Amino acid sequence: MDRQLEAGQAVAQGVVGCVPGGVARKGWARGRPAAPGPDHESLPAKLTALVRQRFPFLNKLFNGIPDRRSPDDCLYTAATVLWMVVVGFLCRKGSRNAMDVDRNVGLSPANLLALSGQHRWPAGRPLSAPCTQTATRLLDLLIPGKLEEILVAFVRSLLRGKLLDSARLDGRVLIVVDGTKEESYRRLSAPWRRKYRYVLHAKVIGPDGTAFTVLAEPCDFYDTERGKLDCERAAFQRLARRLKAAFPKLAVCLIGDALFACAAVFETCEQFGWKFIFTFKEGSHPSVWAEALELLPLVPTQVVRLTRKDLFARVTGVSTNAKPKV
Repeated sequence: MDRQLEAGQAVAQGVVGCVPGGVARKGWARGRPAAPGPDHESLPAKLTALVRQRFPFLNKLFNGIPDRRSPDDCLYTAATVLWMVVVGFLCRKGSRNAMDVDRNVGLSPANLLALSGQHRWPAGRPLSAPCTQTATRLLDLLIPGKLEEILVAFVRSLLRGKLLDSARLDGRVLIVVDGTKEESYRRLSAPWRRKYRYVLHAKVIGPDGTAFTVLAEPCDFYDTERGKLDCERAAFQRLARRLKAAFPKLAVCLIGDALFACAAVFETCEQFGWKFIFTFKEGSHPSVWAEALELLPLVPTQVVRLTRKDLFARVTGVSTNAKPKV
């Protein structure tokens, strides 16, 4: 979204940055700026070629999701609607309005239909792309578990194609588990809930800093017997069982923050044969920090001190002093 003001406009008092109508709040969490979008001119051809060459099964999986719509009454296939959402995120569209504004610009409809493999179209009707309202209505009808099966199949294809081997650590696939805010609650109907709805993600780390979500577990369950809300540790136990069932023989190294540095998580990792790296800073988890300092002298062979200069070499096996290949 364009944050610049139009000519003749001025920043009103009590705004955040240069966003008109914002509310000035002390300590406002601005977050990280989004990465730049891809080159729109070359994206359609490259994305279509990539899907046809590496992931030809995606359109079949998209169209194979149980859909309660009548095919004779639908203008777009499920693959076309879902690809429209995916492309919107790839192009860093900041809102649904931004996606709707650009959906019928130029060759966008033709490129979208070519990407989704939709060949049927009413004779004499101009090509068009689905709007975000059509996408939200379709997503309301689909089963979330079926959509997640597509993520698992996508990551499984990456692993089988050895496209993530360069990002492995000691032969193990790196999987990061972390909770993130999914959306804000409407607390009028449930005032006892927390302010935000959280979800625990499991992301497979790829080369060049890429990450691919493979599973997600909601953290909004409510235990009526104990009268307590769910937490990321409880969600991790459910997520770990699903991850093990999806990849039973995969050598995994889990990465997480200090929240997962507890006996229950350690036991689950040992039970599934997973290695783990849980990072924490002094003061973020005082009890774990004190215990780690006490245990370090007992296991001197498992202590490794890395600096930024040799960190890349230890992880990738490539020396920083080595001459680049021409």
